[in-house]
Amino acid sequence: MDKKLLKNLKNFSSDDYVNIESFLSFTKDTQELRDSLASLESLGYIKVVYSSGQIYEIVLLPLCIEYFKTI
Repeated sequence: MDKKLLKNLKNFSSDDYVNIESFLSFTKDTQELRDSLASLESLGYIKVVYSSGQIYEIVLLPLCIEYFKTI
């Protein structure tokens, strides 16, 4: 689990969504990022929505929201 990525997601989140514009201006959209997001998605922490091959939305799932309370 990429704890650094989770911490960054927390910094750019509001309620159960990540502010994509701010997040991607801070973190480049790379294959490494997409792999890390896919890993967190497979663990049930987030849901990534793509549109036309671009990251459109990152939804924080309940497991992730609970984890944020501990960091």
